[in-house]
Amino acid sequence: MDTSQLKELGKEKFKQIEKELSKLLQIDKKNWVKIYELLKEVEEENLWLNAHHSFTAWVRYLAKSNNIHESILWKRKKQGKIYEEYEKRALEQNRIVPRMKDLQVSPDNFELIDKISQSNDRVKDDLIDKLLKNNIQRRDLKNAWNTVKAEKEKNNHKATKINAYDKLKINEETQQIHQSALQAFDIILALKTPNWLKNFFSITCNSKYDKRVYSQFTEFAVFTATSRHSRRIDVMIAENMTCKFNYELNLHGIEIKVSKNDLLRDEKMSEYTDYCDYFWLAIPEKLLEYAENVILKDWGIIIIKEEEKRAEIYKQAKRNEALFKQESLTTALLKLL
Repeated sequence: MDTSQLKELGKEKFKQIEKELSKLLQIDKKNWVKIYELLKEVEEENLWLNAHHSFTAWVRYLAKSNNIHESILWKRKKQGKIYEEYEKRALEQNRIVPRMKDLQVSPDNFELIDKISQSNDRVKDDLIDKLLKNNIQRRDLKNAWNTVKAEKEKNNHKATKINAYDKLKINEETQQIHQSALQAFDIILALKTPNWLKNFFSITCNSKYDKRVYSQFTEFAVFTATSRHSRRIDVMIAENMTCKFNYELNLHGIEIKVSKNDLLRDEKMSEYTDYCDYFWLAIPEKLLEYAENVILKDWGIIIIKEEEKRAEIYKQAKRNEALFKQESLTTALLKLL
């Protein structure tokens, strides 16, 4: 077969792929794997060469001709690559994982995991494993990303001229920040279910018709008088499992601390008690000694058993007056609407 024949075959293959992609893009979410595979084929075999100046130009043309946002195509390409690389690492480790075409999860989850992991393959693989086993949901990943972002913002470095030593120091601090954020995410996951409440509270259920409620909100905004902007409680939990009647709600404000410095330097935690019925510190077990020295007598302590990633009440919180509980209830309701 001569060069001209190969060229014609390439053109024909390219046209067929374009037609197939156009059909698939009408129901994108159900066909994201095939979309990724076709995009990859066009790029790797340079099938775009005879019709466009670049692969990027072709992607732009494809998006415009199908009346979709160009970013959707780039997202599908990135999401497919994230999972494909995960499959390769699993194969190297002799682990069996689902094939991409058999996945039953939204591809957007992989992009969230990529952002959370910050190029750390071990963290990325662990989160994908949890996602595929249904141990975490999209909401958990959003909470994790919010936690990572919040930690990064707290420690944002804006130096314009830095020497090599400072660069190294900043990189080390960035890794520490990221590690802290992931530890905080482990605590959030441990508090996702009401199991931790059973240690000290009598969880009641008066009849089979009672509706038991347990909802977790992260980065929960409260407006104190000490700042023009909202403060954010790490976790707010609304539940009626510890109430006498199922039409009542208890609010638990939980501040997460994973480092000694953050625990000792926090000067705003006491402002949160007016917005919840119970206020808690949630910490790794290793920080227990320091936590006992900084908490007020009515605050509770939740420790995280690091090996099992299990939350357990160490010191029971006492009920607050919760002067602004109604504001918290309104905020929670708006989040659910």
